[in-house]
Formats: sequence, structure tokens, C-alpha cells
Amino acid sequence: MQDLIITNRGQELIAKMIAGTSTASFTKIQTSSYDYSTEMLKELTFLSDVKQETLISSVTRIDGTMVEVIGAINNSELSEGYYVKALGLFAKDIDGNEILYAVCVEAENPDYMPAFGGKTVSGITYKMNTKVDISSQVTLEISPAAVPTMEQVDNLTVSVRSHVEVNIYGEMGVHGMRYFNDELQVKNETGEWTGIETGSASEITSQDIIIPTSGWENSKDAEINGLSVDVPVEGVTETMIPIVAISPAYDATAKACELNSRTKTVDGSVRFYAQTAPEQPITVLLTLLSPSGNTASGKLQPATKDRLGGVIIGDGVAVTAEGKISVATEDISATDADADDIINSIFGN
Repeated sequence: MQDLIITNRGQELIAKMIAGTSTASFTKIQTSSYDYSTEMLKELTFLSDVKQETLISSVTRIDGTMVEVIGAINNSELSEGYYVKALGLFAKDIDGNEILYAVCVEAENPDYMPAFGGKTVSGITYKMNTKVDISSQVTLEISPAAVPTMEQVDNLTVSVRSHVEVNIYGEMGVHGMRYFNDELQVKNETGEWTGIETGSASEITSQDIIIPTSGWENSKDAEINGLSVDVPVEGVTETMIPIVAISPAYDATAKACELNSRTKTVDGSVRFYAQTAPEQPITVLLTLLSPSGNTASGKLQPATKDRLGGVIIGDGVAVTAEGKISVATEDISATDADADDIINSIFGN
């Protein structure tokens, strides 16, 4: 395909973006078998002989004035083949008005899209770089119904495989947990690795929870900028250590709102931080670690021969300021009179 030609309507939208009175959201791509001359492209407001239409698969800012738009089409529902001689890129302004933003043509060597033969699906991915003058004014919205490209599928496959292959063993760890230097460690609120005890009294619980879109307010913790929200979780206490894993399906949403990797437990809730409220609810796997010897209620369990826990110091036991325990002793040696009494009680007078 030849270079994209921005239509007059597209130029008007660019002028509005420069003036700060509008934004642009790329919406779809249409294919056409019509033979257009390059000279007439700027005047176009629609395409003739439209054969297929697809939603945008990806929009990426390249620099301050350019964006990359990707769309994919296939022949899964095509009954008659055709040559792709023109592509039309559509966009909406801030008021939702859709226009033909740009057009590119290929008259000499157009791509051929065959009809579906019932077995193999054929497809073409189009990657278009277009000038917008102010790329920050382009809204990066992708419809969930858009067809993913093979590159996107491959990238997702690599991401999933690399995620599956990581584990907690080693210096890097995963999801804020690692087993390193013969010790199970977690990241605390300041991002530092701290060891936790793993005796039989330690409790680890996991559950899916949903980070909402509402309820966000200015961060309740001065050391963390942005917003925070407290998500109610039954049985949570401030002594517990939270570890959060975001479902891959919500990675994009989490990145868009700049969801902070730091979390905090408060009595009855888990606190999350972000720069903006998420546009849709985010499902995460919450793992809670109770410090060794603690129950879910945060109270220390009694020690037994098989379980680490707490004891209460009773009579006859002394504890120093350093926590050293010793048994109090006194002289209980028997006197001669005590010995005579014992002998007489056994053998008689």
C-alpha cells in the first residue's frame, strides 16, 4: 500500500486537536476494490465498493506527532474474493462524530483476499503510521470485539509462557514472594525483602477479590501519591502480609490506571493504590500470610510441643529484660530432724 493520505475532514480534526478543542479515537478500517486516483483522496468522505470492515486491533503512540494503527481482516465470512485496492481509516472526534480520516491505495500490486473455501482461513494485517500533530490528543481505545493480530497473539503467548516459567525460588521471586538464602521472604510496604517464619502455625489463605471502579479517594497514606481504595475482605487484620497477583486479562486496565504494586492490610480491608480509578473492575488473586504463631484473628496461639506459639510466665519462673527465662530456685536441703522424721514414718520408732 502507498502512504496514507489524510482527508480534508481528517485535517479539520487535526486542527481541532492542535487547538485543544477535540480528541481523536480511531475506530475502524474499511477495505475497497475501487480504483481511486491519488489526486481525489483528500476529498473523500466515504469509500465506494466497500468489501470488508474491521475494528482497530491496536493504537500506539510512536512519538509526539505520529501514531501506529493496526487492523486485521480475514476471509472467514467472505463468499467472494476481491483485490484490496484501497484502505480507509476512520476516527471519531470528542463529540462522537465519525469521519473518514485517511485513505491509502494500491493500484499496481493490490493484495488479494480469497473467498473462504471451508477449511483454511486467510487473513491480512495492516499496520498504518499516520500523522496527528499532537499524539497525546489521540485516545488509545481498543474495542474488545476487535480481531487480534498474529503478532499480538504471539506476544501474549510469550508473556504467558514466561509468566508460567517463573517461580519463587531465586533472588527475583514472583508476585512479591521468594525463597532465597534458605528463607521464605516477602516484599514489605517499602519494597524491601523481609523473612517470615514458616512454622506449622503460619497460615496462608488465597482468594479472588475485585478492585472496584468506585470508592477511590486521595491516598490515605502520605508516603504514597495518588488515590487509594479499601476493599473489604473478611477476616483481614493489619498484621497480615498481602501478596497480590493480577489476572493477565486485566493487565492493560491495571497499567492504564497505574495500579501500584504496593498494598496494605488494615483491619477488615486490603488497601490498593493507583494514580487514577480503573475504567473497569480488576480481578486479582489475594494471598494473605499470617505471621507465624498467629491465627486469622491476629491472636497468638498457645505453644505446644509441635507448634510454635506463645506462653504465659507463671510462678517460680524469672524473665530478664532481654527475654531470658530461668527457673527460680531456693535451698531445700533436708535437716537431720527432717531425716529422722522420714525414717520414723517408714520404720516406726
